[in-house]
Amino acid sequence: MKTKGLVFALLLVLLFSGSAYAQEVRMNNAYAGITFSGTVATCFVDIDREDTSDKISATIKLNCGSQNIKTWNGISDIGHLVFSDDVDVVKGNTYELVVEYTINGKAQKSFSGSGTCK
Repeated sequence: MKTKGLVFALLLVLLFSGSAYAQEVRMNNAYAGITFSGTVATCFVDIDREDTSDKISATIKLNCGSQNIKTWNGISDIGHLVFSDDVDVVKGNTYELVVEYTINGKAQKSFSGSGTCK
């Protein structure tokens, strides 16, 4: 009987620690991606905050190697920032979408997404 109680207690601890981790992952949900259709790249950024009153400000850069192709400045929203834009690109090149952003004026770790136009 004591063994069943111990196993049950351990399962509860694992269950609650897993829930806390999943919530932490959702708090800083950010994504950058690029899709291609012919020679047009669709650049997409999504930054979602659990606190819907957080002010999100971003600078988004599309690079090909060390060359900057396009920069979007002053992109901002409250609680959830969604951005999308199309850019003409060259087949065979690899592009990187780099996102630098702040939450309530405090700099966050930048993130990126990349893809090759085929």
